[in-house]
Amino acid sequence: MLCNNFRRPAVLGRMATSSDVISGGRLEFGLGSGSIPGEHRQAELPWGSAGERAECTRIGRDPATIRHSRQAVLAIAENERELPGVRARAHRHYGAEAFALDEGYVGTPAMLVDRLTERAGQGMDSVIFMTGAKPAAARMELFAAEVIPHLPN
Repeated sequence: MLCNNFRRPAVLGRMATSSDVISGGRLEFGLGSGSIPGEHRQAELPWGSAGERAECTRIGRDPATIRHSRQAVLAIAENERELPGVRARAHRHYGAEAFALDEGYVGTPAMLVDRLTERAGQGMDSVIFMTGAKPAAARMELFAAEVIPHLPN
């Protein structure tokens, strides 16, 4: 997932094509409208609504046809007792503004089910999780066993 506003389309197209070839056709490519106002300010780009950043109005696209995905931190604790340590680790690794940790998914399986269900009700279609390298497999197994079965279709 890349912010549409920071790349020239022709260069981005060549980059994506190269990545797709190198990966043997496994590239999944998404363009977003950006989610960090500070990055836009630093690049001296205007910060408008998501529809304006995606230029829907200019190209005649109905903003309602856009898939709403999110890239977010996933830090899952097995239970309430482990939650303070998991939360502290997430803040150490992902505390910078760019990670938008407060909008991420830090909690127990039940808390994550509630958060994801709420976001789905607001129109979010998918999430790309950042999990960290070391315990990622164990986190994803817990997520698969305790969260996914309870999510709306």
